[in-house]
Amino acid sequence: MHYLAACCIAENFEPPGRKILLYYHEAIEAFIDKAVWDAVDFLPWPRKRPLPGLFGIHRRLLQNLRKVAKLVGPCDSVTIHAGGYGAEATNYFVLGLGPLVGANTVCARIIPEGVDSTRRYPLSFKKRWSHKLRVLRRIVSPELKFRTFSGDHTGADAAFVDRIYTLAGLPHQYRPEKVTELPALVRTSAPVSQASSQLRALVIGQPLTGSNLLAEADLPRVTDRIHAWLADQGVTFIHYKGHPRDRNNELMGDGDEQLMLEEPIERYLARTHYDFIVGARSTVLLFARQIYGPEVRVLAFGWDLLIFKSPEERKDLEAVFASSGVELV
Repeated sequence: MHYLAACCIAENFEPPGRKILLYYHEAIEAFIDKAVWDAVDFLPWPRKRPLPGLFGIHRRLLQNLRKVAKLVGPCDSVTIHAGGYGAEATNYFVLGLGPLVGANTVCARIIPEGVDSTRRYPLSFKKRWSHKLRVLRRIVSPELKFRTFSGDHTGADAAFVDRIYTLAGLPHQYRPEKVTELPALVRTSAPVSQASSQLRALVIGQPLTGSNLLAEADLPRVTDRIHAWLADQGVTFIHYKGHPRDRNNELMGDGDEQLMLEEPIERYLARTHYDFIVGARSTVLLFARQIYGPEVRVLAFGWDLLIFKSPEERKDLEAVFASSGVELV
């Protein structure tokens, strides 16, 4: 979704200039149309892929910053787009990139994070203190200047963020004057019809236990619930599409056929017929509901077992899914 949003923004909202795409997950590389961009490069996530030896995270941060500065080259202004600026991997570009390329102005903008972009998540006390500690890096490397902020954890309330992109048709809790709604990220046509009477389903996986959204003991319960329900509907063919971070294929059943794509799942759905699209709380379910007509059922399972940060988060996300036409089972 990040890639589709980046393409949409580059095509429709940014003035002519050098357009650079940076990605942190190697699985995304297969989706990228490099002809659209002036430069494309992989940035290892510092905390997951530090450089070998002492202070590996610190040196990776510095290396990434200098790599991007080299890709950008000398310029008068820079516009940064990221899902948020609370993480070290993105924050240090806000104050650090401009001086390295000679830019007089640096703007920071937020691209949608899917379901998480429908509500605000204020910074916790622990996160605020971690920001203050990260400021200390500039003592060792003056180029690493952490931009502190308060309010929403993405930086949406910060003065340095001048625009927040949101997904078409989805609610949000951001200040209206900062928001720009993106058009549909996928140009849809009627999904390809199937001559066969065989009922087809697509299970959308995601790293639920890996993201602390579900207890490991409850994962088999949700997986079994999904496949038992599909069996009751008479489904005889099931595709399973994992998330790039879904290394354990959570929610995959024994008889599922794994779907391997070299394009974003949303583009694939726009031309492929299924009778049922099912999952847990993936944003793909919301996209599927926008892409398909009412003859295709889109369902989210296991919400009684999913872990939410607060009762308010559960209530807000239930409202988002329900208002989008996704059935909560």
